Order: sequence, then structure tokens, then C-alpha cells
Amino acid sequence: MKTWRAKLVWSDKKRIPPAIPAEARVTYSAYCPIIVFEGQYDKPIWENRVSTVPLWSAVVFNEEVSGTESVAAVSYLSPEAPSEQMKIGAEFDLWEGGRRVAHGVISEKID
Repeated sequence: MKTWRAKLVWSDKKRIPPAIPAEARVTYSAYCPIIVFEGQYDKPIWENRVSTVPLWSAVVFNEEVSGTESVAAVSYLSPEAPSEQMKIGAEFDLWEGGRRVAHGVISEKID
């Protein structure tokens, strides 16, 4: 699966996942929020905390954390996810249920 690097700005400093070194990363211990790219859908994605569109989980590993910002490795959890959304400069939000937890921008392709 392709992995990208992104800069994230978190909504709540207390909920930022810790930075994990590359050699210690395993998918089952990853932070896996919903990822929605800017312009991906032409209607609201939530209605009373229920999804109105197909949603995909991301795999997020923070590499560096400073204040409410981080640099993270980001990929999709599922190989069927719309990978064409992930490209340099693409903006996205990370969601836990109907709550936005971070805003991000893809900065580079890792692999």
C-alpha cells in the first residue's frame, strides 16, 4: 500500500497520538481515523453522527509532534480505498465518528 507524509494540525492537543519510530510501527497498533479529502464529496458527510457517504479509514503514524501539529505517515487501511485522492498538496480531515480531530495536507510520497 502507498504511504504519504502529511502535516497535521490537531483540534485537541490532548488527543494527539504519540510519535512512533518507523521500526516500531505495526498496523494493529496504528491510529486509524476516518479520512475525507477536500472536495471528495458534494454533500455533507455526516447527518446526526451517521455517515451519508462511503467512508475510508486511514493508518496514521505520527513521526514528529510539536504543540498541536505533527508530521505523519498516512496510508489507507483498505487496498480498495480511493487512492487517487492522495497526492501532494491534497487537503483532508481526520474524523472520529462525527467529530473532526485534525486537518492535514499531503506533503510527499514515501513509498
